[in-house]
Order: sequence, then structure tokens, then C-alpha cells
Amino acid sequence: MLTAQQANQGRASVLPSVLSTHWQTVLAEAEHVPVQYTPSFIRYQESYFGIEDESQIFFNDNRPVAVWPFAVKDGWATSNGSEVLPPLFVAGLPERVQKHIITDCLNHLNGTLDRTGHNQWWTNEVVRKDGISLWHRRVLEHGGEPYPAQVELFVDLGWSYERIRTNIRKSYRSLLHSGKKDFDTILGMNIEPLHKLHIEVAGRITRSDETWERQQEAVDAGEAFVVYLLDKAECIVGGALFHRSRDEAAYAVGVYRRDLHDAPLGHLAQAFAIEHMQVLGLRWYYLGLRAYEANEKELQIAHFKEGWATHSFPRVTACIHRK
Repeated sequence: MLTAQQANQGRASVLPSVLSTHWQTVLAEAEHVPVQYTPSFIRYQESYFGIEDESQIFFNDNRPVAVWPFAVKDGWATSNGSEVLPPLFVAGLPERVQKHIITDCLNHLNGTLDRTGHNQWWTNEVVRKDGISLWHRRVLEHGGEPYPAQVELFVDLGWSYERIRTNIRKSYRSLLHSGKKDFDTILGMNIEPLHKLHIEVAGRITRSDETWERQQEAVDAGEAFVVYLLDKAECIVGGALFHRSRDEAAYAVGVYRRDLHDAPLGHLAQAFAIEHMQVLGLRWYYLGLRAYEANEKELQIAHFKEGWATHSFPRVTACIHRK
């Protein structure tokens, strides 16, 4: 771990905390901020997975220049309960400084393996216009084993809404037209109705109250929003929550009354959310992984998401095995 003095010499010093204003400073100065780097999303995943947060803030010349969502779950290195993410840098940070920070991250990962007794960790990233990142290249240079690329689905919110609507699967367009006659869609600030409906539909409590509290905090902080579906009697029949950063949004949870499973409630929620994302000035809507080999339910979800996507980007994965 580097000291403040070393940071003044052009190296990176590290401080733990995703709650620091320094973290927000890096997000404000980064070229693009995925949802996975927002403090509220990290706190939610921490509660959901019961992980030990060890997220890092890196400094150069006393200036915060990078953040790294990192945690340990049952001894495994992770970011937000999944594969380890790359550090996020402020725009224009010299490559030599990026390399120093990446080296510090890799050293921290090695230390985690020493401490937990595990011998491997995984990382992945979505590849867009700039190609594979310096992080991924350095991981491969350090012995990372590459795995076949997968496909991630996105909606380009820079398109006009009419163009997005025309692009979606034809059957969805007719469902939206008919669904709007029977249901209204509104924006909500309180997730408690969504919480209660989730328990009602599931028939049981599926996750802790703390996770719902974290998502309410995300809404209050402007890092998430809720969409509700109402019937003609103005009763809530469905809802969905979307996390967001400055630049993109991601679908988090949705629930709809079982007796209305033939109604296009999920389609209406998606369409309304996309319009709201455009009002917020977001650039991308992350739909998630497009599974091709999975169980029937997962394949149906993948088919549904693909019907909305405007872009498919490769996701590259690597695994570090240490003997």
C-alpha cells in the first residue's frame, strides 16, 4: 500500500471507502461511469451478498484519480458479488499512472489470495469502441487465461425514442399499443409498494429488508428510479426498479401480478423507463448478458431483452490461476 508521500511522487496512494466525496469526484471526472461504480449500487450489493467491502480510492499528486469496487465474499475476490471489475480512471489520466494503479490492484489481489487461501480470481469487461482496456491486457500479461467472449445487450439512448421504438421486436410494438389502453405507467419515489408486491407475488420473503432499504437510499440519492404500473382502478399491478449512474442505467428488479401474466406489464415498464432515461440525459441502457446456453426461463429472459437491444457488445473474461 502506497503512502501519501509516494502519491506526490506520481504514484497512487489508497484509501478505503465508497462513501467518500473523493469517490464522487472520480465519477464526476471519468469519461463514462457504468452503474456498477456508483456508491448506492455497491452498498446494495454489499447488503445483498453479505460481502466484506474493500473498495479503493487511488490518489495521484493529492488528487483522486481512480476508484475500484472490490470486496471479498466467502474468501473470493469480487466486485459487487461478481467478477472483479477494472479500476475506473478520471479522463485523461496518463497511461504510466494507470499502470501503477493497476499494479497496485494486482498486488492487492495477490495479497487477498494469500490471506484467504484461494488460488484464483476472475475479471471481465464489456468491450466497446476503444477496444480491450489496459487493465485486461495487463491481466493477460500476468498469466490471465482468456475465455470465449459472451454478448452484452444495450440500448443506445442517443437514438430518438421513435427510432428505438421502431427497432424493438415487432410483436412488442403491438403489445405496447394494446397495453396502454388498460394500464397507466408512472414514476415513483417510494419502493415500499414494490417491496410488498414482491413478497405477495413470490409468496415469501426472498431477501432482507436491508437490501430494500439500500435501494430506497439509491432512489433518494438520484441513483435509481422506480416505475409503477396501474390498472384503471389506480391499483398497483406491477413495478420495476432501475439503478443509474451519470451515464447509464441498468435493470435491477421487476415484479408483476401473476393473474396478469398475459398482460404486457414488463413491456410497458421498459418503454416508460427508456423514455425517462432519455429525459435524464443518460447515454446507455444496460440490459444484461444475452445467454445462449441456459435453462428455459433464462433463455426466455434473454430473448425478451434482445427484443429491446440496439447494440450487442462482447464481454471478455479472464481468470488468474495461481499455483
